[in-house]
Amino acid sequence: MTRMPAILAAFALATLAACAGPEQPETAQGLDTPSGPSATSPGGAPALTAAELEVSRIAVRNGDTDFIMVDKGPGRVLMFQNGQPVYGGSALTGMSHADVMPPGLMSKPFSQHMPPEDKITPAGRYTVSEEEDPHYGPTLSVNEVSNNDWDIAIHRLWVGPPEERRPQRLASNNGAEKHVTWGCIDVPPAIMSRLIQDLPDDEKTPLYILPTNQTHVASFFPPRSPAMASVKAE
Repeated sequence: MTRMPAILAAFALATLAACAGPEQPETAQGLDTPSGPSATSPGGAPALTAAELEVSRIAVRNGDTDFIMVDKGPGRVLMFQNGQPVYGGSALTGMSHADVMPPGLMSKPFSQHMPPEDKITPAGRYTVSEEEDPHYGPTLSVNEVSNNDWDIAIHRLWVGPPEERRPQRLASNNGAEKHVTWGCIDVPPAIMSRLIQDLPDDEKTPLYILPTNQTHVASFFPPRSPAMASVKAE
């Protein structure tokens, strides 16, 4: 993403592969929003699953009232304002169903960050900051998950190789089809625009990523101390 120093410019396409793969993501430009029923919320606040409701309550208790939520189970992204969901849309997440990055993965250069088991969208509470990418446009980079030559971000859909069928997967209601990225969170362009538009004024916006395995959802979101909870997106 745009945090890369100039010396890494020659590797720009490869570093984007944390989300997209080594191929140039030129087809990311000018995409239409998929037309499937899960592509965008049809108006009104989206209904929450039991896990989403549980985590939204944890977020509010932690002092986070305006935040983004990604639920890897059904594959969707939600925007919350004043503790309430206001809209949502479909989302693609990491190819691996794992919820925790293995030890040492964050220290690896991207050239070693390629096996399917390493393509993880990690669960937990993070923060995102807006950045501008030359291929994806505005992105929301996860501040706590980055290396010197790769990172994880929320960005508009990258079409990818035809065999990955990313537009079709994004439009699907089948959550099992939503695991296909290199770790980034692909969303419809219209949803990406709304997220950027509705970001709080804070430099960092809280992001809650729910685990694929939702047996023990709360374990990924331990209570924050009162001092921490009083400072948004710290």
